[in-house]
Amino acid sequence: MTIERVQTGVRLEKRLVKVLKALAEHRDMSLGELIEGIVLHAFEGQTPFSAATLETIGQLKRIYGMELGAADSHRLVEIAGEGMTNHLERSHSIVLSGPIDRVFPLFTPTGETLWVDGWDPEFLHPQDGEMRQGMVFRTAHGDETTLWACTDWDPVAHRIRYVRVTPDTRFGFVEVACRPTADGSTEASIAYTFTALNAEGISYLSELTEEAFAHMIEGWKLRIDARLQV
Repeated sequence: MTIERVQTGVRLEKRLVKVLKALAEHRDMSLGELIEGIVLHAFEGQTPFSAATLETIGQLKRIYGMELGAADSHRLVEIAGEGMTNHLERSHSIVLSGPIDRVFPLFTPTGETLWVDGWDPEFLHPQDGEMRQGMVFRTAHGDETTLWACTDWDPVAHRIRYVRVTPDTRFGFVEVACRPTADGSTEASIAYTFTALNAEGISYLSELTEEAFAHMIEGWKLRIDARLQV
């Protein structure tokens, strides 16, 4: 059967990964193929392993010191390890190919609907979406809901700042400051500050490396520049 695979960034328990990798090598398949097989069998209530393979898994678990079992599912709490933190600050600047009076409005909730796929803010105050300090709105992405409030709106200085909270996961600030360049373009500086509220939030922050953040903002540049050409 012809399929399309996608890259996904998931975090798994360290010893579990070692057992899975060793099992995949033992079965002469990739880790992804092994996980696909496990999931497809589980979806139909079938056991994915023969008695002989289960014996091999038991041996691998002993080798790697893995004592976790089915009863531990959904009860694992991740501790902060190397490269993990409950607070971070990231910033990155981009130069956009348009004058500041066209660029800056694209960083408002309404303006972002023109270049962010799936961005559909629900305005709570004011309900007509008028941009102002004190504005409150809500967004959804996958199974996450985020609440936003505008704490600084200065269209003269071309600066905007939001508070954002994804309940039970992370609290943050987003600030955008724009300035005109000599050639008529616009430099936009984007800064994020996040504080994790739980282990899931810490995991999210661990993925937002400086490189990942810069890559994200450079993606903004591509989409905004494309919009400015319309």
